[in-house]
Amino acid sequence: MVYLDNAASTKVSKKAANGALYCMLNAYANPSSLHDFGLKSETILNNSRNSIAKILGCKKEEIYFTSGATESINIALIGAARKFKFKRNILTSAVEHSATKNCLEYIKNLGCSITTIYPKDKIYTPKLFVNAIKEDCFLVSIMHVNNENGLLLPVEEIAAQIKSKNENILIHVDAAQSFCKTPINLKNIDLLSASGHKINAPKGVGILFIKSGVKILPLTFGGGQEGGMRPGTQATALIRALEIAAKENYCNLNKNMDHYKTLKETLIYKLKDCEDIIFNFNNMCMPYIVNISLKGIKSQVLMQFLQEKGFLVSSGAACSKHYKNDTLLNLGYSRNIMDSAIRISFGPTNSIIDIENLCENIILANKTLVKYK
Repeated sequence: MVYLDNAASTKVSKKAANGALYCMLNAYANPSSLHDFGLKSETILNNSRNSIAKILGCKKEEIYFTSGATESINIALIGAARKFKFKRNILTSAVEHSATKNCLEYIKNLGCSITTIYPKDKIYTPKLFVNAIKEDCFLVSIMHVNNENGLLLPVEEIAAQIKSKNENILIHVDAAQSFCKTPINLKNIDLLSASGHKINAPKGVGILFIKSGVKILPLTFGGGQEGGMRPGTQATALIRALEIAAKENYCNLNKNMDHYKTLKETLIYKLKDCEDIIFNFNNMCMPYIVNISLKGIKSQVLMQFLQEKGFLVSSGAACSKHYKNDTLLNLGYSRNIMDSAIRISFGPTNSIIDIENLCENIILANKTLVKYK
């Protein structure tokens, strides 16, 4: 099977898996324990924190380990809202991941008002956000790379312009689809969330960046680990695996990006003559997430056809499995396009031959599957 659903989750790299296994067998003590074995685990934990901080260009004290981006998002957003007593305004985009959308809905029910920004001509500009800032706005939450079609939101420019208007507004960035894949400058960013399983680390580990001086309130309480922001015994093995996977991806960032560009160009070239193909992306979209529709064929039907041919793709975010995601609609695409959309997301091991064969089978599907009107 050719796996092309890397935006949902990735295969754990051998080095990351071996790093986790080493910790499970040799550094299994609680990092908070005062004996030598505890010190060994604590050293691994500190080294991992240092490595992640270097990758992001921040202080090690600004990195907090969590179970993944969803938890990081909840801590960041609810923690900030609690600090401001759920009485002010939050600004966000219309294309956020369900972790952000549902978290903001919870916050809204507790008293905050939410302002949602829709794109113009299928893209976001800083002006759209800056013009929507209200006097009582205390937080802006935006994703860096969209998980449905790879749209790159100019978060650095948005943050800079918002800070120039009101330096007290907090900026949170969901970097689940961009961490260690495309660089980000944290100069004007206060909070950032990311997951390990998007970059070849195991599921169950993530990070939350909280800039020094930013005060948010924790959601859980316990022994004071992670500066009291995320108490509970740290998962040393998973954190070590995250560190290794992050280093691997970061060191190969430019190489991987060139590879993804080649794969995307191959897909476009192979499908450009198929009149029923619609490309649901533009030049502001990152190359490792590609969204297309085949006119008259439902997403699930095309997915099943491709799976039978040996290709695993998705109809969108895995977290949207139990309901219809409206991200493409909010990006300006029609419902028919959305209902026929599939997401193809690349990983470092996918080859040009994989994509050529995939395209041949998409064209075959277009010729053989019964279409709806």
